[in-house]
Amino acid sequence: MSKAQLSKRLAETRQRIARLEPLEAAQKQLEKRLNISEEKYRILFENSPDAIAHIDQDGMILTANHILATTLGISVSDLHGTHLSSLMPGEVIAQRMRAIKNALMQQQIQVFDDERQGRYFHTVIAPLSIPGHEDTVQVISRDITDHREAEEEVRRIAAIVDSIIDCIVVTDLEGRITRVNRAVIDQFGYPEREILGKAGNLFIAEQDQSRFHHDLGKLVSAHSIESAEYTILHRDGREIPRSISLSVMMDSKGMPEGIIVVLRNITEQKKAEEALRMNEKRFREFANSLPQVVYETDAMGRLTFVNKNAFEVFGYTEADLDAGFDPLQVFAVEDRERALHNLNKKVQGVPGAISEYTAMRKDGTTFPVMLHAMPIMNECECIGTRGLLVDITERKRAEAEIRAMNEELLAIQGELREMNLRLEEKVNERTQHIERLLKQKDDFVSQLGHDLKSPLTPIIALLPILAEREQDPKSRNLFDVIIRNAHYMKDLATKTLELARLNSSTLQLHKADVSLVATLNQVLQSKEAVFLANNIKVEARIEKNINVVVDELRFLELLENLISNAVKFTPDGGILIVEACTEGESITVAVKDTGIGISEEHISHIFDEFYKVDESRHDLDSSGLGLTICKRIVEKHGGKIWVESLGLGKGTSVYFTLASSNGNRQRTGNAEEEACSLLFCKEASDNE
Repeated sequence: MSKAQLSKRLAETRQRIARLEPLEAAQKQLEKRLNISEEKYRILFENSPDAIAHIDQDGMILTANHILATTLGISVSDLHGTHLSSLMPGEVIAQRMRAIKNALMQQQIQVFDDERQGRYFHTVIAPLSIPGHEDTVQVISRDITDHREAEEEVRRIAAIVDSIIDCIVVTDLEGRITRVNRAVIDQFGYPEREILGKAGNLFIAEQDQSRFHHDLGKLVSAHSIESAEYTILHRDGREIPRSISLSVMMDSKGMPEGIIVVLRNITEQKKAEEALRMNEKRFREFANSLPQVVYETDAMGRLTFVNKNAFEVFGYTEADLDAGFDPLQVFAVEDRERALHNLNKKVQGVPGAISEYTAMRKDGTTFPVMLHAMPIMNECECIGTRGLLVDITERKRAEAEIRAMNEELLAIQGELREMNLRLEEKVNERTQHIERLLKQKDDFVSQLGHDLKSPLTPIIALLPILAEREQDPKSRNLFDVIIRNAHYMKDLATKTLELARLNSSTLQLHKADVSLVATLNQVLQSKEAVFLANNIKVEARIEKNINVVVDELRFLELLENLISNAVKFTPDGGILIVEACTEGESITVAVKDTGIGISEEHISHIFDEFYKVDESRHDLDSSGLGLTICKRIVEKHGGKIWVESLGLGKGTSVYFTLASSNGNRQRTGNAEEEACSLLFCKEASDNE
């Protein structure tokens, strides 16, 4: 190459170098700005309040700031080159790796919140758009636990405010409404959109507007105003009474930022106040209508009320009360200290009995009174006493008269005791005398019975023989009359002896368990001829397993007498019914017939000795002792006997009670197995 060519090429090179110098200066400027930018990023990276890390697609930490290191409890140098799997649980690692892959594949930022060890974190994963770092993401994680707790506290407070029944309105310092609770919407009828941003006096009635603005003005110095009554307008124009409390709302720096208006519904309070006024009125009207003295005092013992009767009873005037009347003046001097002590105990809530005192009128005269006092309570605090003062002059006079009468009665009682003792001695003497007479009567009756039976026995035996030998019909008829009278006299003597034995206090019964059905059947079979002769139908409605505790011979005699008596007064073709039922520890037996019946005036005498109703008074078949003997037998067994009849021609029922046997079993089987029924009538006999 020639010299000229070299010179030319050198010149071209110099020109090129000259053109590159501005580019080099620009590149240096860019490098300088890049270094500044990198320094700023490093400062932000290191001083960020959030945890920041650069992580590759495999989960390896490339860089991390000290916030992340502090959060994990590891130094920054130890974090570099550490895999996420060594720092987090498996389920969290899986979530993080999915988010990293999605960010790299979609080249979109991934945002999510999660909870770790009781703390809440907001995490952002963004792909890095830096050449050479296409497989790297930047992870920014912020601890939002305090923020979440603050939000939760705000929601909780809002829920509490909305649950309050009082209306709460919050305004800014210009008086515009910024917040209301649910009660405002429910009670005033406004939707929230018609309230927010409006003036705070939206609900105040026109007549109370100026007073409300005046109270707002006082907030500047007072910071709060106690409740005052206002008239509030409902959306539909209705006026509602409310009490309003105002207070200034402060921010975190203690500076005013708004006003809180609390509106409380006082409708029920107004009703209660009106009811209280009415009750007070009724109390005073009632107290003034009483003849006693009614009073009230405060906790210091000063009179706050007395009824009209108090002035009449004690002679004081209202001017005396206005002049500072001491209530203790109504008591006599000797009773004042005791009255004061007892009233103080009432104020202290100590219960006590009604007390009696001597009261003193304005003119100095005294009279006895009874004081009933009780504390007036207000929310467990005694605020005074209320009492009733009763004039007991008449009662004291009556008590004195009663004491005198009691003393007189005691003297009379002493005299009566002496008279009773003397009377008891005379009664004992008379009783012993009567018992001797009764014994003499029983001995006489017994002896008379024996004396009558002894001569009657041969007479009754011989008369039928003599009657057989007599051929004259008239004489035979006379013999029949004599024989009937002899039998009547023997029956009378026998029953008289029986009654005497039953009346004797020495009679002993030999009681045992006896079958009622077996004993009844024995009696019915012995009377079979009588039933057939009189065409009488007999029904025995008795359970087979009923036993009674009786003397068997006396019980047999009882049934024979009752059934014979029933047959005697039952006409041909009648019905005789025997029933029994168990009632607790006793058995009631009934002997019923369809005979002539008994009128009411005879029923009360039916068990009297020798008593006969008119139709049978001269019947030689009746001694008048049969039912008397039945009564004695039943009473000796501790039972009762009585007669019932619907009247003449309507039959008679005789009832008696006896002790039931402990061995009686409960009723089983059907009625045919438990009851017997015997028919004694001519037709039944002919068909057998």
